[in-house]
Amino acid sequence: MEPYSDSFHSVVHTAISRRTFPLATEGLKSLGPTGYIQPPATVRAQARRNKAERVESVGAFLLACNEEPNLKSKVIRKHIWRSVGHKSPRQFQYWQSGKHRGPGQSHGATELDGQNFGRILKMAPRDFVALIEKKGLI
Repeated sequence: MEPYSDSFHSVVHTAISRRTFPLATEGLKSLGPTGYIQPPATVRAQARRNKAERVESVGAFLLACNEEPNLKSKVIRKHIWRSVGHKSPRQFQYWQSGKHRGPGQSHGATELDGQNFGRILKMAPRDFVALIEKKGLI
C-alpha cells in the first residue's frame, strides 16, 4: 500500500461526509413517523384533479369524434388504446386513472403511454376517425 493512501482516503472520506451528511439529514426529515415519505394533501388532491381531467377530456374527445359525419360505427375508448398499438386496455386505464409506473414497478402507465395518449387526444376528431379507419379498427 502506498504510504500516503491512508491519509488520502481519510481526506476524501471527510470531504464526502461533509457534503452528504446535510443532504441525508434533510432526506430523513421528510420521512413521516412510519418511515415512508408522506405526500402532502395538495399532491393527492392534484392527482384526483388530473384523473378527473383525463376522464373528462377522453369523454369530450369521444363525443366530438362521434359527431363526425359518415361515421361507420360509434367511436369508443377501445379505439384510442388500439390506435396506439396496445392489445389490452390496461395501460390506457392506468394512464386515465393517473397511476404512473415508478422505479422498480411493473404496473402503471409509462411516460411513453402519456405521450401516445396525449398525442391522440390532441388530434382533430376527423383526423382520428381517418386514422382508425386506415388501421381497420372501425
